[in-house]
Amino acid sequence: MSYIAEVKVGKHTYLYECTAYRDKNGKAKSTRITVGKIDPKTGDRIYKPEYIERMREAGTPVHIPPAAKLYSAQDIKHSRLREYGLFYLLRGISQKVGLLEALQESLPEYWQEVFMLGALDINNNS
Repeated sequence: MSYIAEVKVGKHTYLYECTAYRDKNGKAKSTRITVGKIDPKTGDRIYKPEYIERMREAGTPVHIPPAAKLYSAQDIKHSRLREYGLFYLLRGISQKVGLLEALQESLPEYWQEVFMLGALDINNNS
């Protein structure tokens, strides 16, 4: 028998599918698999697409709030947010190693454009 358990870890609450069973010696055991999390703003359950598909194939529909948008790994891989994250990371590293300061001193009028071109080139080659 399976059930969904809510487990708070730090700031987040995760959803686990827990399944109880008995091993070959008759001892009670259980397994749990992460199937989603609770949206902290709305309190809605956000399930992983794999879990929703598995439940659909098993004939057990999962209630999804109408406003919930599901994102696949491909969506995230090609998102603008990912590009911004890479730029933010590169900017932080460049600032720590002194690259931004060197660019500002050597190219005071165009240092931002030069840095952006370098960051875009790295992003396009990754």
